[in-house]
Amino acid sequence: MEHNSTKKGLTPKQENFIEDKISSNASIMKLCEKHGIGRTTYWRWSKQKAFSEAMKEAEESYIKQLVDMAQIKIGELAESGNITSLIFILKSKGGWVETSGIDMKMKTPIIEVRNQEQKRSIEKMVQRVKKSE
Repeated sequence: MEHNSTKKGLTPKQENFIEDKISSNASIMKLCEKHGIGRTTYWRWSKQKAFSEAMKEAEESYIKQLVDMAQIKIGELAESGNITSLIFILKSKGGWVETSGIDMKMKTPIIEVRNQEQKRSIEKMVQRVKKSE
């Protein structure tokens, strides 16, 4: 059993475990195997306040990394003219609202434009997509 404690109140083995969680987001079972500990040891650690808080921070850090990566990828796809990415950005960041109405001539969903700025933005994006086709 390790007794050397770090500033955070974690053993070096616990710190290594958490660092691996941040970098790989591997399952607890895989991390236990890699670090040579049993699941009961992990569960004992998880009852320790310092360890459970550090694990929570590790998980939050990993999620933030994924979100950053996803935002970059969606931006790249949108800039390349990917229509799905453009629609996602318009709906999530641009305030666009899709209604359930269908234009029977076009057979496409109707998008509600809230102001002229939004209208100009979508017209520019549509022109870029048409140019890239």
